[in-house]
Amino acid sequence: MQKLSAIIPLVLLVIATALITHQYDLGQKAPIDQKLRYFRDDVTVSGEDREGNHFLLRLGLNRKEIEQDKFVHYYSSQMFYLDKTQVVYSSNFLNSSPTPQVNQFLHKFENEIAEDLSTKESYQFEVSIDDNEISASLNDLVGDFITKNRPEYTRYLSAGSAEVIINGEKLEANALLEKSYSSDQSKYLFFDGYDDLSTRTYKFALWDNEGNFYLIDDSTASSKHPSYKDHTWILYKNKQTGGGQKAFSGNIDFQENGREKNWQIKVPDLGFDFDLSTNYSRDASWYSGPISGTVNNAPLKGFFTYKKE
Repeated sequence: MQKLSAIIPLVLLVIATALITHQYDLGQKAPIDQKLRYFRDDVTVSGEDREGNHFLLRLGLNRKEIEQDKFVHYYSSQMFYLDKTQVVYSSNFLNSSPTPQVNQFLHKFENEIAEDLSTKESYQFEVSIDDNEISASLNDLVGDFITKNRPEYTRYLSAGSAEVIINGEKLEANALLEKSYSSDQSKYLFFDGYDDLSTRTYKFALWDNEGNFYLIDDSTASSKHPSYKDHTWILYKNKQTGGGQKAFSGNIDFQENGREKNWQIKVPDLGFDFDLSTNYSRDASWYSGPISGTVNNAPLKGFFTYKKE
């Protein structure tokens, strides 16, 4: 009996450790017969302060279902302002709901959907990043573009405007809300081979001085996988009319010289000629941050990501 009493706590410890590991393993595979969900809200806010300094604010809210009605939440926020980069990440936590929850840096979250089930919605949040208190209210969100259109994986973008308050200073800005939903995240998102997939990706969210929005997304995998397809899409929204245009091909010339990265992008179908450059760098294989340049010789600014293979 004494031996059994000594063994029982050890067995319970092993079981508890296994359960915790199971709960927080973001790469774990779902049971074959079980469809698990995934949600992501991705916000980009771009503008200038009264002195003309460019600022960028990013918010990413991920919720991944690992068991039925059990979601791992993991969030991040970044601010690029006054030549500083400030980044915060949340600790992974479990919740029975996919709705974003307030935590140590996300102090408020509200997302109201139109009662008529249209694509109109509003979005407000408050975050703290280091010693900065920031609030943002996104307006004019109408679901401008659908970029993934499968029941198992739907993603859409809304380009609008935002009211931003940084440490008490009120600013006007442009905004992009990208929302993703998957009813079966193991099919298109966290599929077998996902961790080993090697891709080269360029993505730009840009606004000109008139508030017109441009998105360029180009991705190529070095090895083919049935669940990941190479793609190119260019999206444009006219600020004044609200009208949008799409293209699915373009000519991209990329040059990298040390920290300096330059893209010349021609989109014949839309008549756009981009010249973009940045010297922003934080990581050897995945870059993201502010970028500026021109479209048809008109200045524009925004956010970029660049992932090497």
